[in-house]
Amino acid sequence: MDKLVSVIITTHERDKNILKRAIDSVLCQSYSNIEIIVVNDAPDYSKRNDIEKLIKSYSNIKYILNSTNPGACGSRNLGIKSAKGDIIALLDDDDTFEVNKIERMITYFENNVGLVYCNINQIQNGKNIKSKKLNFYENDAFEKLHYFNFIGGCSVPIMLKEVFEKVGYFDESLPSAQDIDMWIRIAEVYNVKYCNEFLVNYYISDIAITTNPDRRLNGWKIILNKYDDFFSKNMEAKSIWQNCIIELLLQHSRYREAITYYMNSYHGIEKLLQSKTILRGFAKNAQMKIGVRNR
Repeated sequence: MDKLVSVIITTHERDKNILKRAIDSVLCQSYSNIEIIVVNDAPDYSKRNDIEKLIKSYSNIKYILNSTNPGACGSRNLGIKSAKGDIIALLDDDDTFEVNKIERMITYFENNVGLVYCNINQIQNGKNIKSKKLNFYENDAFEKLHYFNFIGGCSVPIMLKEVFEKVGYFDESLPSAQDIDMWIRIAEVYNVKYCNEFLVNYYISDIAITTNPDRRLNGWKIILNKYDDFFSKNMEAKSIWQNCIIELLLQHSRYREAITYYMNSYHGIEKLLQSKTILRGFAKNAQMKIGVRNR
């Protein structure tokens, strides 16, 4: 297969050396028929000139500077729409590809396959701290994606460009969980394949992106509502998402919110009320912190 692959690198206020690392990992690919598109989502970034000088130092990169800040998924959508390739690969500016990622994964596109995913390496301080083997769900990908995101983030899969024309682009209205929302929509229409190789490097920063969980919480709640038809018939899957919401609230000491969400979400579902994770969290945190009493 010698189809053109469009690699879209989205960047936002990233150090030029980190962005260069991502770009170079694409230029070093063993598969040669590639176009690179860098979408800059930070028009007001103080070091924008450094970024643009870096881009100009290469002779074969298409550069898009957003006039506003549509966010990562808005930038991805812009890149996809401007891409000329039949295959789309997305790359966050702080991740990298292994040299044979595209060559190995592109061979899986047959029999209505729309998305191929692989394993990832987690790297911190220059060391591979964990090689994460993802779960293998080819035959029931659509169903399993409602339980958890076994595909991973946007740097992991490669996709046919036509999938976006058929199922839509990334939902820019979602404050989080845009990746799993996209994977669910693709898996509903197309087959999904798994390449059991470690082909993406995910770099873990010592500095957390944000300590505010609201975007994640709101995104998860929207997913529950958006796919309510599935979740209303699959309470185990629904409970997994609800548990994640409650655990995140507990992690940020938002005990009253956690209790309120727990009581509203699990009311009348006796089996789910036995969740050890939730009971353990409330017993240890909520009751001790805010003195919950029977009334």
